Amino acid sequence: MIVGSANFSERAFGGKQPETLIVFDDDDNAWDHYSREYDAVKETAADRIDLPVDVQSAEITFTDTP
Repeated sequence: MIVGSANFSERAFGGKQPETLIVFDDDDNAWDHYSREYDAVKETAADRIDLPVDVQSAEITFTDTP
């Protein structure tokens, strides 16, 4: 089980920005705890964002932040 603040990107794991990572190796208690946490977040998550009725489309731009 690996938990922390890093996203799965080269920038996050390449030492270019500070991150917190914790590794639990063969720890059933950690697995149970974080599985429950994940399930709770997933329960309230959405796989889409509905636009307001008066908006036909929206441009989304992504930039790399320093």
